[in-house]
Amino acid sequence: MPLAVDSSTGSVPVTILTGTLGAGKTTLLNRLLSSSEGSRYAVVVNEFGEIGIDADLVETRSGDLLELVTGCFCCQAKDDFAFALRRLLPRLSEIDGILVETSGLSDPLPVSRTLLEDFVIASACHLSAIVAVVDTSRLCRSELTAVEYNQIAVADRIVLSKTDLSSELMLASAEKRIQSINPTAEVLNCVRCSDYSDLLREAYLRDTGMMIAAPAEDHGRAISSISLTLDGEVNEERFMEWLGPLVRGGTMEVLRSKGIIAIAGYEKRFVIHTVGELVDGAPERAWKEDEQRYSRMVFIGKRLNTDRLRTEFEACAA
Repeated sequence: MPLAVDSSTGSVPVTILTGTLGAGKTTLLNRLLSSSEGSRYAVVVNEFGEIGIDADLVETRSGDLLELVTGCFCCQAKDDFAFALRRLLPRLSEIDGILVETSGLSDPLPVSRTLLEDFVIASACHLSAIVAVVDTSRLCRSELTAVEYNQIAVADRIVLSKTDLSSELMLASAEKRIQSINPTAEVLNCVRCSDYSDLLREAYLRDTGMMIAAPAEDHGRAISSISLTLDGEVNEERFMEWLGPLVRGGTMEVLRSKGIIAIAGYEKRFVIHTVGELVDGAPERAWKEDEQRYSRMVFIGKRLNTDRLRTEFEACAA
Protein backbone atom coordinates (compact mmCIF):
# COMPACT_ATOMS: atom_id res chain seq x y z
CA MET A 1 0.00 0.00 0.00
CA PRO A 2 1.65 3.26 -1.09
CA LEU A 3 1.79 6.18 1.28
CA ALA A 4 -0.92 8.69 0.53
CA VAL A 5 0.32 12.02 -0.80
CA ASP A 6 -2.34 14.63 -0.04
CA SER A 7 -3.72 15.39 -3.47
CA SER A 8 -5.05 18.80 -2.44
CA THR A 9 -1.79 20.13 -1.00
CA GLY A 10 0.91 17.83 -2.42
CA SER A 11 2.10 17.21 1.14
CA VAL A 12 4.35 14.16 1.42
CA PRO A 13 3.78 11.80 4.38
CA VAL A 14 6.62 11.15 6.83
CA THR A 15 6.74 7.94 8.87
CA ILE A 16 9.06 7.91 11.89
CA LEU A 17 10.50 4.51 12.79
CA THR A 18 11.70 4.47 16.39
CA GLY A 19 12.80 1.87 18.92
CA THR A 20 15.61 0.95 21.25
CA LEU A 21 19.06 -0.22 20.17
CA GLY A 22 18.92 -3.74 18.73
CA ALA A 23 15.13 -3.90 18.58
CA GLY A 24 15.14 -4.51 14.82
CA LYS A 25 14.38 -1.13 13.24
CA THR A 26 16.69 -1.59 10.24
CA THR A 27 15.35 -5.10 9.62
CA LEU A 28 11.80 -3.75 9.62
CA LEU A 29 12.82 -0.83 7.41
CA ASN A 30 14.22 -3.23 4.81
CA ARG A 31 11.03 -5.29 4.91
CA LEU A 32 8.98 -2.13 4.42
CA LEU A 33 11.05 -1.14 1.40
CA SER A 34 10.99 -4.59 -0.19
CA SER A 35 7.23 -4.98 0.26
CA SER A 36 6.31 -1.56 -1.13
CA GLU A 37 6.16 -2.53 -4.80
CA GLY A 38 5.60 0.42 -7.12
CA SER A 39 6.38 3.08 -4.50
CA ARG A 40 9.53 5.15 -4.08
CA TYR A 41 10.78 6.50 -0.76
CA ALA A 42 13.35 8.81 0.69
CA VAL A 43 15.01 7.18 3.70
CA VAL A 44 16.65 9.29 6.41
CA VAL A 45 18.83 7.20 8.74
CA ASN A 46 20.06 8.57 12.07
CA GLU A 47 23.20 6.96 13.51
CA PHE A 48 24.82 7.82 16.84
CA GLY A 49 28.58 8.13 16.43
CA GLU A 50 30.96 9.42 13.81
CA ILE A 51 31.20 6.08 12.01
CA GLY A 52 28.05 4.02 11.61
CA ILE A 53 26.93 0.98 9.67
CA ASP A 54 23.13 1.24 9.72
CA ALA A 55 23.03 3.16 6.44
CA ASP A 56 25.09 0.39 4.81
CA LEU A 57 22.50 -2.14 5.98
CA VAL A 58 19.54 -0.33 4.43
CA GLU A 59 18.58 -2.10 1.21
CA THR A 60 17.29 0.74 -0.94
CA ARG A 61 16.04 0.10 -4.45
CA SER A 62 16.40 2.01 -7.71
CA GLY A 63 14.50 5.27 -7.34
CA ASP A 64 14.80 5.41 -3.53
CA LEU A 65 16.81 8.21 -1.91
CA LEU A 66 19.04 7.80 1.16
CA GLU A 67 20.16 10.50 3.60
CA LEU A 68 22.46 9.81 6.58
CA VAL A 69 22.53 12.01 9.70
CA THR A 70 25.03 11.26 12.49
CA GLY A 71 24.53 12.31 16.08
CA CYS A 72 21.25 12.34 17.99
CA PHE A 73 18.07 13.78 16.47
CA CYS A 74 16.99 14.91 19.96
CA CYS A 75 19.86 17.32 20.47
CA GLN A 76 23.01 18.11 18.49
CA ALA A 77 21.84 16.56 15.20
CA LYS A 78 18.42 18.23 15.22
CA ASP A 79 19.51 20.95 12.78
CA ASP A 80 21.22 18.34 10.59
CA PHE A 81 17.94 16.40 10.44
CA ALA A 82 16.07 19.52 9.31
CA PHE A 83 18.79 20.19 6.73
CA ALA A 84 18.52 16.60 5.43
CA LEU A 85 14.76 17.04 4.96
CA ARG A 86 15.29 20.37 3.23
CA ARG A 87 17.75 18.71 0.81
CA LEU A 88 14.96 16.33 -0.16
CA LEU A 89 12.39 19.04 -0.89
CA PRO A 90 13.38 19.65 -4.55
CA ARG A 91 12.90 15.92 -5.23
CA LEU A 92 9.60 15.33 -3.45
CA SER A 93 7.81 14.92 -6.77
CA GLU A 94 9.94 11.79 -7.34
CA ILE A 95 8.85 9.98 -4.16
CA ASP A 96 5.73 8.72 -2.42
CA GLY A 97 6.90 9.24 1.15
CA ILE A 98 9.75 9.71 3.59
CA LEU A 99 10.85 7.05 6.09
CA VAL A 100 12.91 8.22 9.06
CA GLU A 101 14.84 5.66 11.12
CA THR A 102 15.91 7.24 14.39
CA SER A 103 18.80 6.22 16.59
CA GLY A 104 17.88 3.88 19.44
CA LEU A 105 18.85 6.72 21.78
CA SER A 106 16.40 9.21 20.26
CA ASP A 107 13.11 10.40 21.68
CA PRO A 108 10.65 10.59 18.74
CA LEU A 109 8.94 13.76 19.99
CA PRO A 110 11.75 16.21 19.07
CA VAL A 111 11.94 14.49 15.67
CA SER A 112 8.21 15.00 15.18
CA ARG A 113 8.51 18.60 16.31
CA THR A 114 10.91 19.38 13.45
CA LEU A 115 8.13 18.52 10.99
CA LEU A 116 5.89 21.14 12.60
CA GLU A 117 8.17 23.99 13.63
CA ASP A 118 10.15 24.38 10.38
CA PHE A 119 7.76 26.31 8.11
CA VAL A 120 9.41 25.22 4.87
CA ILE A 121 9.32 21.54 5.83
CA ALA A 122 5.80 21.75 7.29
CA SER A 123 4.49 23.25 4.04
CA ALA A 124 5.74 20.25 2.05
CA CYS A 125 5.57 17.31 4.49
CA HIS A 126 3.32 16.02 7.25
CA LEU A 127 3.62 13.46 10.03
CA SER A 128 1.86 10.29 8.90
CA ALA A 129 2.66 7.92 11.77
CA ILE A 130 5.14 7.06 14.50
CA VAL A 131 5.98 3.34 14.46
CA ALA A 132 7.88 1.94 17.45
CA VAL A 133 9.76 -1.37 17.27
CA VAL A 134 9.88 -3.09 20.66
CA ASP A 135 11.98 -6.10 21.64
CA THR A 136 9.44 -8.49 23.20
CA SER A 137 11.90 -10.17 25.54
CA ARG A 138 13.36 -6.91 26.83
CA LEU A 139 9.90 -5.45 27.40
CA CYS A 140 8.98 -8.42 29.59
CA ARG A 141 12.22 -8.76 31.51
CA SER A 142 13.74 -5.31 31.88
CA GLU A 143 12.91 -1.93 33.34
CA LEU A 144 12.36 0.56 30.54
CA THR A 145 14.49 3.67 30.26
CA ALA A 146 12.74 7.04 29.98
CA VAL A 147 13.45 7.15 26.23
CA GLU A 148 12.13 3.62 25.68
CA TYR A 149 9.01 4.46 27.65
CA ASN A 150 8.39 7.60 25.59
CA GLN A 151 8.92 5.67 22.34
CA ILE A 152 6.02 3.41 23.31
CA ALA A 153 3.87 6.15 24.82
CA VAL A 154 3.72 8.39 21.74
CA ALA A 155 3.60 5.72 19.01
CA ASP A 156 0.66 5.21 16.67
CA ARG A 157 1.71 1.63 15.95
CA ILE A 158 3.95 -0.72 17.92
CA VAL A 159 5.67 -3.67 16.27
CA LEU A 160 6.73 -6.46 18.62
CA SER A 161 10.01 -7.89 17.34
CA LYS A 162 11.70 -11.25 18.03
CA THR A 163 8.33 -12.79 18.83
CA ASP A 164 9.51 -16.11 17.38
CA LEU A 165 11.86 -16.30 20.38
CA SER A 166 9.11 -15.57 22.89
CA SER A 167 6.50 -17.80 24.48
CA GLU A 168 2.78 -17.10 24.25
CA LEU A 169 2.90 -16.07 27.91
CA MET A 170 5.62 -13.52 27.17
CA LEU A 171 3.66 -12.19 24.20
CA ALA A 172 0.56 -11.73 26.34
CA SER A 173 2.63 -10.00 29.02
CA ALA A 174 4.24 -7.67 26.46
CA GLU A 175 0.90 -6.71 24.93
CA LYS A 176 -0.58 -6.07 28.38
CA ARG A 177 2.30 -3.80 29.33
CA ILE A 178 2.02 -1.85 26.08
CA GLN A 179 -1.73 -1.49 26.64
CA SER A 180 -1.05 -0.01 30.07
CA ILE A 181 1.35 2.57 28.62
CA ASN A 182 -0.42 3.44 25.36
CA PRO A 183 -3.94 2.00 24.98
CA THR A 184 -4.56 3.85 21.70
CA ALA A 185 -1.66 2.24 19.82
CA GLU A 186 -2.14 -0.56 17.32
CA VAL A 187 0.05 -3.52 18.33
CA LEU A 188 1.44 -5.83 15.65
CA ASN A 189 3.43 -9.06 15.79
CA CYS A 190 6.33 -8.87 13.31
CA VAL A 191 6.25 -12.61 12.64
CA ARG A 192 2.52 -12.62 11.91
CA CYS A 193 2.58 -9.43 9.85
CA SER A 194 1.74 -10.44 6.27
CA ASP A 195 1.75 -6.97 4.69
CA TYR A 196 4.50 -4.70 6.00
CA SER A 197 3.49 -1.83 3.73
CA ASP A 198 0.28 -1.61 5.73
CA LEU A 199 2.39 -0.09 8.54
CA LEU A 200 2.81 3.00 6.35
CA ARG A 201 -0.83 3.96 6.06
CA GLU A 202 -1.91 7.24 7.61
CA ALA A 203 -2.49 6.84 11.35
CA TYR A 204 -5.99 7.81 12.32
CA LEU A 205 -7.63 7.43 15.67
CA ARG A 206 -8.71 4.20 17.26
CA ASP A 207 -11.82 4.67 19.38
CA THR A 208 -10.73 3.20 22.69
CA GLY A 209 -13.05 5.50 24.63
CA MET A 210 -10.99 4.95 27.76
CA MET A 211 -8.18 6.27 29.88
CA ILE A 212 -5.69 3.84 31.36
CA ALA A 213 -3.08 5.09 33.81
CA ALA A 214 0.43 3.73 33.92
CA PRO A 215 0.96 0.66 36.11
CA ALA A 216 2.47 0.91 39.58
CA GLU A 217 6.03 0.29 38.43
CA ASP A 218 5.81 3.27 36.07
CA HIS A 219 4.06 5.78 38.30
CA GLY A 220 7.18 7.95 38.34
CA ARG A 221 6.62 8.65 34.68
CA ALA A 222 2.83 8.91 35.08
CA ILE A 223 2.03 8.93 31.37
CA SER A 224 -1.59 8.28 30.50
CA SER A 225 -3.85 8.40 27.47
CA ILE A 226 -7.36 9.84 27.15
CA SER A 227 -9.74 9.44 24.21
CA LEU A 228 -12.69 11.85 23.86
CA THR A 229 -15.52 11.90 21.31
CA LEU A 230 -18.02 14.68 20.64
CA ASP A 231 -21.01 14.07 18.39
CA GLY A 232 -21.40 16.88 15.88
CA GLU A 233 -19.26 19.87 14.96
CA VAL A 234 -17.06 22.24 16.96
CA ASN A 235 -16.71 26.00 16.81
CA GLU A 236 -13.31 26.69 15.24
CA GLU A 237 -12.46 29.74 17.32
CA ARG A 238 -13.42 28.17 20.66
CA PHE A 239 -11.59 24.93 19.80
CA MET A 240 -8.30 26.65 18.90
CA GLU A 241 -8.51 29.02 21.89
CA TRP A 242 -8.79 25.91 24.08
CA LEU A 243 -6.22 23.64 22.39
CA GLY A 244 -3.40 26.19 22.02
CA PRO A 245 -3.02 27.09 25.71
CA LEU A 246 -3.64 23.47 26.73
CA VAL A 247 -0.61 22.10 24.87
CA ARG A 248 1.61 25.03 25.86
CA GLY A 249 1.59 23.88 29.46
CA GLY A 250 -0.06 24.22 32.84
CA THR A 251 -1.18 21.67 35.38
CA MET A 252 -1.47 19.08 32.62
CA GLU A 253 1.48 18.21 30.37
CA VAL A 254 0.31 17.10 26.91
CA LEU A 255 3.16 15.28 25.15
CA ARG A 256 1.21 14.50 22.02
CA SER A 257 -2.36 14.67 20.80
CA LYS A 258 -4.16 13.85 17.58
CA GLY A 259 -7.68 14.29 16.41
CA ILE A 260 -10.27 14.16 13.67
CA ILE A 261 -12.36 17.31 13.94
CA ALA A 262 -15.63 18.40 12.31
CA ILE A 263 -15.45 22.19 12.16
CA ALA A 264 -18.69 24.08 11.62
CA GLY A 265 -18.84 25.67 8.18
CA TYR A 266 -16.38 23.27 6.51
CA GLU A 267 -17.28 20.33 4.28
CA LYS A 268 -14.00 18.53 4.96
CA ARG A 269 -12.92 16.90 8.18
CA PHE A 270 -9.70 18.21 9.75
CA VAL A 271 -6.81 16.12 11.05
CA ILE A 272 -5.09 17.71 14.06
CA HIS A 273 -1.65 16.82 15.48
CA THR A 274 0.15 18.42 18.39
CA VAL A 275 3.71 17.66 19.46
CA GLY A 276 4.74 19.47 22.59
CA GLU A 277 3.49 23.05 22.25
CA LEU A 278 3.18 22.94 18.45
CA VAL A 279 -0.19 22.52 16.74
CA ASP A 280 -0.67 21.35 13.15
CA GLY A 281 -3.96 20.88 11.35
CA ALA A 282 -5.05 20.35 7.77
CA PRO A 283 -8.24 19.46 5.90
CA GLU A 284 -8.55 15.85 4.82
CA ARG A 285 -11.33 14.18 2.85
CA ALA A 286 -14.85 15.57 2.59
CA TRP A 287 -17.53 14.26 4.95
CA LYS A 288 -19.83 11.82 3.16
CA GLU A 289 -23.46 12.81 2.75
CA ASP A 290 -24.75 10.01 4.98
CA GLU A 291 -21.84 10.19 7.45
CA GLN A 292 -22.49 11.29 11.02
CA ARG A 293 -20.13 14.17 11.78
CA TYR A 294 -18.11 13.86 14.96
CA SER A 295 -15.00 15.27 16.62
CA ARG A 296 -12.51 13.02 18.39
CA MET A 297 -9.27 13.75 20.24
CA VAL A 298 -6.66 11.53 21.87
CA PHE A 299 -4.30 13.06 24.43
CA ILE A 300 -1.08 11.45 25.66
CA GLY A 301 0.66 13.11 28.57
CA LYS A 302 1.20 13.53 32.28
CA ARG A 303 -1.26 14.60 34.99
CA LEU A 304 -4.17 14.48 32.53
CA ASN A 305 -7.53 15.32 34.10
CA THR A 306 -10.22 13.33 32.29
CA ASP A 307 -13.24 15.22 33.63
CA ARG A 308 -11.73 18.61 32.92
CA LEU A 309 -10.67 17.69 29.39
CA ARG A 310 -14.08 16.24 28.60
CA THR A 311 -15.92 19.30 29.96
CA GLU A 312 -13.68 21.75 28.08
CA PHE A 313 -13.86 19.73 24.85
CA GLU A 314 -17.65 19.60 25.00
CA ALA A 315 -17.71 23.37 25.56
CA CYS A 316 -16.21 23.72 22.05
CA ALA A 317 -19.37 22.31 20.45
CA ALA A 318 -20.89 24.51 17.75
